[in-house]
Amino acid sequence: MPATPRSWYERLYDNYDGRSLVIRKRLCVGLAVALLAAAPAPVAFTPFPISAGSHLQDVSFTPDGQTLYLTQIDDAKYTIVKSTLQNGAWSSPSVVPFSGHWRDLEEVLSPDGQTMVFASNRPAENGGQPITGTYGGKVRPGRGGNLWRVRRTADGWSAPERLPDSINANTNTFSPALAADGTLYFMRTSDDGHFHLFVAKLEDGAYRSSALAPFDDSSHSSFDPTVASDGSFVIFSSNRPPAKPGTNGVFISYDRIGTWTTPADMGPSVNPNGDTTEARLSPDGRSLYFSSAGAIWCSNISALLGASSLPAPAIFAPNIVRDNDSPPSFSPDGNTLIYARSAANRDEIVESHLAGGMWSKPEAVSFSGRWTDMDPVFSPDGSYVVFSSDRPPGGVPGKTAQLWKVSRLNDGWGEPALLPATINDGAFLVAPSLASDGTIYYLHIGKDRAHQLYRARLTNGTYGTLEALSFSTPATHDYDPAPAPDQSFVIFASSGRGAPTDKKRHLYIIFAHGDAWSPATRLHYDGDSTPSDDAGPLIGRDGTTLYFSSDRNGSSNAWTLPIP
Repeated sequence: MPATPRSWYERLYDNYDGRSLVIRKRLCVGLAVALLAAAPAPVAFTPFPISAGSHLQDVSFTPDGQTLYLTQIDDAKYTIVKSTLQNGAWSSPSVVPFSGHWRDLEEVLSPDGQTMVFASNRPAENGGQPITGTYGGKVRPGRGGNLWRVRRTADGWSAPERLPDSINANTNTFSPALAADGTLYFMRTSDDGHFHLFVAKLEDGAYRSSALAPFDDSSHSSFDPTVASDGSFVIFSSNRPPAKPGTNGVFISYDRIGTWTTPADMGPSVNPNGDTTEARLSPDGRSLYFSSAGAIWCSNISALLGASSLPAPAIFAPNIVRDNDSPPSFSPDGNTLIYARSAANRDEIVESHLAGGMWSKPEAVSFSGRWTDMDPVFSPDGSYVVFSSDRPPGGVPGKTAQLWKVSRLNDGWGEPALLPATINDGAFLVAPSLASDGTIYYLHIGKDRAHQLYRARLTNGTYGTLEALSFSTPATHDYDPAPAPDQSFVIFASSGRGAPTDKKRHLYIIFAHGDAWSPATRLHYDGDSTPSDDAGPLIGRDGTTLYFSSDRNGSSNAWTLPIP
């Protein structure tokens, strides 16, 4: 990653007025999804010839799409095989080293390709017999299943490891699906004898518990989940309505800030015969591979993923905030906005005032113009502004960006003061944002160019020790933290939490649970299926408007969305 931050106009910040509960409720309700247009008709996927009486299922690709794993079924034998793309054609399959003896099936790769989980009837202990399953009202000798895991090594795969009893609570556990953070979805029979969907979070490298998935309908069977790499939606099969008796439908449910939407039927484009099973997402999350009528099919589902209850965004104040300007931060009364604008060889901070329903012509603030100043954000009470700047304390041009504070006076602005060394630790610091108690959140870019989100708490007017936010690591490539006033959640941008092939930044939300954090959930809006770089989240002062920065129209602008 480069040693300097991306352009300041791609960040957006908030000043909150203590209405986090209202904001949270609006987001949970306003981001519920509505499934709209139908996807194109599916096409058959036949990677290589197979003999009569055999068939394939359970498509799973490596992140680069160059290697394919499948379950090959020959009579009653289930084996995991591998094929590679060579000169535009898939090679003949080869059995993976850990398969071939037991009934192995439903393999799935983690989004980074480093872990594989699969179902197998192999015994928990060496020397045991194939496990027996009981489902569909029948005892099925040798056809039970537990979930097993292998990890990629320098020369192939590790020995299979049985997942704990928190997952394998019975011998009817199948169909794993993995999100990038390790969250595992799978199907298992419940006390009613029917298959249902379960979820287990990876905590400190272990699955300690599992629970019924929040979108599972306990009165109907649900099976074969597949999950978006960022965990934002799950697709699965079920015999719930509107599926006709003796058939099943394919459904999708979205995680909208901790609230799962009612599963919506995805229609005939992914379920042409009413028998779709073993659905799997492509590495980019835009195509669905599934089994139907004894064959594998592929359907482009981009149209099905692009709709939500939020409308397409609109550019904010295009006559005031120009292309490549920083989107503004508002004063608590909403009558002043402040943002950064390119000027000659530097960036300066400008302000505009609302009078008679019109914003005034932006003018440079008195404290800016000599140095590169960026990322201005009002404090919650409007008494000061925090910004990032290369201005040096000693008057010599700086080689890094530090955080500064300037007081807002009755007749203008005071003199900027450098925030203390507890915050300015020598790293490149940008994108500040403030909670209602003055706790500051920001992007910390270290000397090793690692990007990570930090915060420093304000207690009795003094900033405490720097705290790296535990959910943010250099590997996740996170930007632009915007905390709720009470810090109950943080909205931020990230380029490392989606599909491995997706390097765009997208917006995420994460909730605080004491000292722990929930899994990050991607925020969606109508039209976000079009590739764009979204960053800088901002919830408006009244909790009814979502602001963010995006290049979705080919240039960088500030955008707004109403929250119903």
